[in-house]
Amino acid sequence: MEPWLKELYAVCENKEDSGVPVYRRLLDVMSQMISGGLLPDGTRLPPDSVLAQQLGISHITWAKVLNALSQRGIIERSRKRGTFIRRPQRTEAMKEGRANAVAVFMDALNPADSNHIFLETLQQELSAAGFRPAFISAAESGFIQYAQVMNALRTPEFCGGLIWSLLNETQVNSILSMRPASWPLVFMAADHAAAKKFEHDLVLYDDFQAGFAAAEKLIRSGADRFACLLCERHLLRNGFDRIKGIEQAVSRAGLPLENVEIIRIDEDFEKKFDLLLKRSSSTALVAAAPLEIKLLRAELVKRQLAPEVLGRSIGFSPDGFEISLHAPFPLCRFDTAELCRSAVRIFCQRLRNPGMACTACLIPGILDF
Repeated sequence: MEPWLKELYAVCENKEDSGVPVYRRLLDVMSQMISGGLLPDGTRLPPDSVLAQQLGISHITWAKVLNALSQRGIIERSRKRGTFIRRPQRTEAMKEGRANAVAVFMDALNPADSNHIFLETLQQELSAAGFRPAFISAAESGFIQYAQVMNALRTPEFCGGLIWSLLNETQVNSILSMRPASWPLVFMAADHAAAKKFEHDLVLYDDFQAGFAAAEKLIRSGADRFACLLCERHLLRNGFDRIKGIEQAVSRAGLPLENVEIIRIDEDFEKKFDLLLKRSSSTALVAAAPLEIKLLRAELVKRQLAPEVLGRSIGFSPDGFEISLHAPFPLCRFDTAELCRSAVRIFCQRLRNPGMACTACLIPGILDF
């Protein structure tokens, strides 16, 4: 019997192990065996059902282990070819004995809503730098993402991480207190208060300046009021910062701040849409993020209305979202590819020099009107 198989048998035979589920123990042992070389790169595992039966566990339990390992980027699964060990290869950029898998913590990985430029550029930039990205979805939950990051810190395959953060300040502080200095973690578009203190490496869209520049241009074109659509979701801080920039431009123009109205999108959106159509011609409609653009476009399509009925309007969106290609009005776009390149550059710098000062990089908006 193969040594690695004996290790798995030992785990399954010990049913009572401090209350830790067998799935969790199998996952930990598999990770250790792969990182330690007991399961060499290229090893083909027996079919899931066969190995699960040999170990005396359910097929569902074993599939859960393999799916977690696949998510970490250390095995490869194919219905036709089977399951293979894909141990991260060492590179000159890494210290001896360190793996080169990078955990990429995402808010979500819904193919219908994912930013394809973001994912493709991160994949390309990390690969070009000698790293292997492992994309991990938090299903839009900060609690899930926190657990995922804490787990990655204990996983030897990962040399660090990039995170599209859903974490609150308490969770961030907890992670930073546990994270070794040699384990880089670069935050992207961080949605927490610590982002303003620059206590860790950050790459952010310059939301405030983008809102300010867009509002100034709209004011010069005759706008004196702003109706800002905003959703209660994980981009809430980004939207608020864009609106704060609009408020600053309104103040600079000598207009009262009451002229900036925030409209929360909820179940009454159809009624609010009717009111938006009746607003004055000098009131600019602002869609603070891609979801707001998507909802407006969907309402236009449903009612078979031309985009012109929205009047003076603008949306804010990073490049790469499908909705940004079909927005019914001009956009203030953020360079997604540049955000990815900056994040990977800072990651590499931090890996080479763990003691360097925290870096904050702001990506400006680009006006399309």
